[in-house]
Amino acid sequence: MSRWLVSASALALVVAIQGSPAFGEGDHLRCFKLKDPLKLQGTVDVGSADIGLAQGCQVGSAQLYCVAVTKQVISAVDKGAKPPTAIQPLPVSGPDPGDRVCYKMKCPTDLIPDRDVADQFGARSISKLKGSLLCTPAIRGATPCLPTLPTSAEPIACGMTISAGVITADQTWPGNGCETFIDGQVIVRAPAVLTILPGAIVKAVKFTIHPYSALIIEQGAKINAAGTAGAPIVFTGDQTTRHAGDWVGLVLNGNAPVNCPGGQCLAPGIPQEAFGGNDPSDSSGILRYVRVEFAGGEPAPDSRSGALSLNGTGSCTFVDHVQVNASQLDCFDFAGGTTQAKYLVGSGCEQDAIAWFAGYAGALQHVLGIYDAAHVGPFSRGVAGDNNENGFDFLPRANPRLCNLTLVGTKSQGEAVGAPRTGILLRRGTAGKIYDALVADFPQAGADLRNNQTAAQACLPGPVLDTSEPFLALRSVLLSDNGSPTQITGDTTNPCTPAQWLTLLNATNDVQPGSPGDVGPDPMITVASYPTTVTNQYIPPKGGPADHGTACAALDPSFFDPVSYVGAFAPGSGTTGNWLMTPGNWISFATQ
Repeated sequence: MSRWLVSASALALVVAIQGSPAFGEGDHLRCFKLKDPLKLQGTVDVGSADIGLAQGCQVGSAQLYCVAVTKQVISAVDKGAKPPTAIQPLPVSGPDPGDRVCYKMKCPTDLIPDRDVADQFGARSISKLKGSLLCTPAIRGATPCLPTLPTSAEPIACGMTISAGVITADQTWPGNGCETFIDGQVIVRAPAVLTILPGAIVKAVKFTIHPYSALIIEQGAKINAAGTAGAPIVFTGDQTTRHAGDWVGLVLNGNAPVNCPGGQCLAPGIPQEAFGGNDPSDSSGILRYVRVEFAGGEPAPDSRSGALSLNGTGSCTFVDHVQVNASQLDCFDFAGGTTQAKYLVGSGCEQDAIAWFAGYAGALQHVLGIYDAAHVGPFSRGVAGDNNENGFDFLPRANPRLCNLTLVGTKSQGEAVGAPRTGILLRRGTAGKIYDALVADFPQAGADLRNNQTAAQACLPGPVLDTSEPFLALRSVLLSDNGSPTQITGDTTNPCTPAQWLTLLNATNDVQPGSPGDVGPDPMITVASYPTTVTNQYIPPKGGPADHGTACAALDPSFFDPVSYVGAFAPGSGTTGNWLMTPGNWISFATQ
């Protein structure tokens, strides 16, 4: 069964500050001229990766006092253009870049009271504070990604059916509980943007013959499905009694790099749909507070596609707070590309919760993958990582970064030891990093290392751990009560066996336990039952083995939240730390 076929008049001053973790409230600065009693004279060295090191810099009296503020643009005009042209402000996405561009600013009230301050040069009272500058977040050298897309089309009527075919102009589907039906394979073609409003319910008509219903976003087209915590967007089947595989799912095809020969792949079962290109920052749109359920039907006989397939999508494709529930095949497929995603839930899927292949090089954080023993397929893996099934050493090699995962199997639900379910499968030459993962209760094994081409990314002769990119590594991973116990298995012999790799990871990377036959540490979460509602069962208590992980921000401070615990949830955080709980019931564990 194949996954895919080969084939301004403003004063501008950029300042670097210690930024907040992400854009939001307080991401701008309002700066005031001041009078400072401190007459500082000093010498400092300053540097950054971007502009290098400057040594012997002379520091004098303070000039500005800057306060974090929010900003709403009422109007903006480029007066240098002829004629003057209105500016539509661009929202800047993602983690705070640290840099700011500062603009002259005069307010009706520019004076603020004197205040006491303290910095590393001492405590004192500063006075005569007068507003001077507004500093906005700035990204160097690139047009920023847009976290929101314009809604330019009037919504279609509630209850409409979109028949199989191609959407070539912008279209908006209604929200607030309205249902829209898709009947067959609905394709969104560039330059169209499909906007789906918060609270929408999209129902796919069930087919008994191929092609099954699917929503496909082609290269260059976009989906704008930005639900909210109170009004998630749901993609589901149209049947009164629903089953996994009632429809194919949601397919996004982008222009980011893949490792199929010629730089493009063909989507499985949809041979006219290509993906992949040379734009790592490509955008296929937004998926936020979205649930995809009862999908995973084969798009064509003997082909496979995840319920949510992100094929060659780039880093400007925004994915957060997305659940895939009850898929007949994989929950999430990342086929090449560079998309980064947070807060993902794969629940009750019959195959892999997270699968990567075709050279995927993105990043994932805060991931929950859980299985229902009553609804499992022939094989199930919490994470399945491949490079390329058609060429284990195809380049660019798959090398994603995954952090803060909780993966729970079905052993305590009564499945026999040895049943084909594994926490982490790494094979076919993949590289990648999996940090701060909790892997428990899988009947076959906690991890599975296959193919010597994969072992060659994990180890060097000796064996010793490989630490030269691209390499394969686990760090701060808890393997608990998997198999008989069997914490790692596999078929590799050179340059290391699975058991040798585990021993090295235990000694250097805090992977526990160090022996395949040890039961491993108890993470103290509830694994014995598959949930019917959102609870705190996957949140470990404070004081246990999940307290101390790796600070994943070291992998990529521009993306990863700076947390250092093991698993998808902060230990001891209870309901306040349970990101599954939202006012709009974003999460559902329905089985029909």
